[in-house]
Amino acid sequence: MAHPAIDKAFHKFPSYLRRGAIMFAVGQVSSYMTRYRDWQSGQSRNRNLRDFLQADRFATANWRSG
Repeated sequence: MAHPAIDKAFHKFPSYLRRGAIMFAVGQVSSYMTRYRDWQSGQSRNRNLRDFLQADRFATANWRSG
């Protein structure tokens, strides 16, 4: 798949690194979309996430003050 504009702008950037960066970004977006869709439908595996975050904030606040 040729991308003349990208090839011209990043002519020294190896194609395997470019492909790796693109695939990493695709994976991040795919993961976000899946988790967001699960969260909207109520099928989230992390139902206790709010409790975890509150506990983490509490632990962090106590660690800093102590």
